[in-house]
Amino acid sequence: MKKYEMIHAIRSTCSGMLSSNVEEITADDLDLYVKEHVSEDAVVHKQELTAEGSVIYDILTRGVEERLTFTEL
Repeated sequence: MKKYEMIHAIRSTCSGMLSSNVEEITADDLDLYVKEHVSEDAVVHKQELTAEGSVIYDILTRGVEERLTFTEL
């Protein structure tokens, strides 16, 4: 298992409200982790590694945009 810092940013497309939180998670497979933590009707777009080595997932579900950014610790 690998440890990651996960930044979870959430924005409502209706109100424009933005919130975020940071937590440490442990996962073997980020694709599986994301699949297990989002609703079945979510549209998920994975962006490959950033220059810093982070993996970003953009998620859209029922008028809510989410971005999960994982950086290995």
